[in-house]
Amino acid sequence: LNYVFIDAQELVAQGAGAHTGMLEGLMGCEVKTVIVQHSFPAYGIKVKHNKSGFSCVYSGDTRPSDDLVNLGKGSTVLLHEATHADDMVQKAVSDRHCTVEEAVGVAHRMGVGRCVLTHFSSRFEKLIPDLERYGDKASNIGCAFDSMELSEKDAETLPKTTRRLYEVLAAEYKEDDDE
Repeated sequence: LNYVFIDAQELVAQGAGAHTGMLEGLMGCEVKTVIVQHSFPAYGIKVKHNKSGFSCVYSGDTRPSDDLVNLGKGSTVLLHEATHADDMVQKAVSDRHCTVEEAVGVAHRMGVGRCVLTHFSSRFEKLIPDLERYGDKASNIGCAFDSMELSEKDAETLPKTTRRLYEVLAAEYKEDDDE
């Protein structure tokens, strides 16, 4: 197995430099990074396949980031952390993470085809957030789970699957509360 480690910081500093050219040659992909707001140096990344045009942006741990929004404008898929529930804004600010509502807002501003929310805090009372409360802003958003594998086709159906799963779980939680 051959591999080359490239520090994300070098991709930020060099932009379209030597590493970017090497990645395009090896993988047929354009790779760009931006610095995001976290407790220690952290980066958001965009990988775009040159032939198909498919592009994926990953937020990493971060507060909402204008640089990440600009990097990911019009991308195919955004993977964004949504560590805290919406009533925990101060905790999200102090931990330098996002609430679900903030992550939904980033996806909306970015104009991505699909968004997959991930990195949920164990503080959530339910397994997944109720995305219906965000209306049309969240119509293209779904939730990831540990060890989940997601194809491009799966990403298309994930928003509907997430909503159905929430309905089932919400009914189950309601039954547990009634007992």
